[in-house]
Amino acid sequence: MKKSSTTEKGFTLIETLVAVSVFAFLVAAVGSVYVQVLQMQRRASAAQKIQSNALFIFDRMSREIRYNTVHTGECATDTLTLRSPDPASAAAIVYAFDADRGVITRSEDGGAPQDITTSDVTVVKLAFICIGAGVDGHQIRVTVPVTFQAGGPRPGDIITVSLQTTMSSRLLFEQ
Repeated sequence: MKKSSTTEKGFTLIETLVAVSVFAFLVAAVGSVYVQVLQMQRRASAAQKIQSNALFIFDRMSREIRYNTVHTGECATDTLTLRSPDPASAAAIVYAFDADRGVITRSEDGGAPQDITTSDVTVVKLAFICIGAGVDGHQIRVTVPVTFQAGGPRPGDIITVSLQTTMSSRLLFEQ
């Protein structure tokens, strides 16, 4: 009986197929995790944009409501008009919701409206609700419920946030 002196080196076909299958499974799993992390990052970025816009808008409105008079007759669902407490001044500040473009605008003294929301955030819904003065003898309070939307081109990247705040004038009675 003769012994074979050659030793076979290399992988069999089955070993190669198993290795390729395991590698493909790992690549698919890592790719899936990467896509999910990327989507979460896009949603977090959209939420940050909404928060930044809302903070700016509410802060600006709050400051102007605090130091001006709000006439309940000039508080419509999508428009808020503020007037200077000085009778000699006819200055008016108007906040309005442009539903067609999804922005909040601000105009002063009859000038052209300026967008106060950024282009990467859409205002879906907004209302101005005025309470006080003529009704209950308290300071006028303006409640602003608003819904913002931001995100990427994919439906899973879009985030919608609904916020509400109430602001009051420091002037006790309307003039």
